[in-house]
Amino acid sequence: MDPFLIWFALLALMALSAGIVFYQIITPSWLKQFSQKSKSFVEMPNGPIALLLVAIAEIRGPITILERSIIERQLTSNLSIHAEATVALVDQAIDTVSVESSPLSVLKDVASALKHKTVSVERQQYLAMAQRVARAHNGPTPYQQAEIDKLAEHLRIQH
Repeated sequence: MDPFLIWFALLALMALSAGIVFYQIITPSWLKQFSQKSKSFVEMPNGPIALLLVAIAEIRGPITILERSIIERQLTSNLSIHAEATVALVDQAIDTVSVESSPLSVLKDVASALKHKTVSVERQQYLAMAQRVARAHNGPTPYQQAEIDKLAEHLRIQH
């Protein structure tokens, strides 16, 4: 066997090992940093409502173009957010929900934030927005409706 091939294989194995170690060291710190950003996203003025709408949509599955357009329209028209800012806000909300364990865990955190930061009229408006998103494809799924009902109960809203 050629000594060059042996050295090449040995160097490739060492590079692979170094890559795996690097990945194991960097990945947890990156995830921790991203997790902290997602918590700060909930603290943004419109962060919780964007997360709410995205999480409701993602209960059905990955967000469709129709659901995304409804979410963006709801944020633009009801919260008077500029269209470009809305696109960025929805992108960030989608990224945040995808990093979390599930849309249901996001909804739980968001419900708590909305309960403590909003008044009844705002809560009713946000629930109506969530219902519009859930109706995107021939009405809400049973899981979406169950989560909307839990949200209404948690926020003490009659719907």
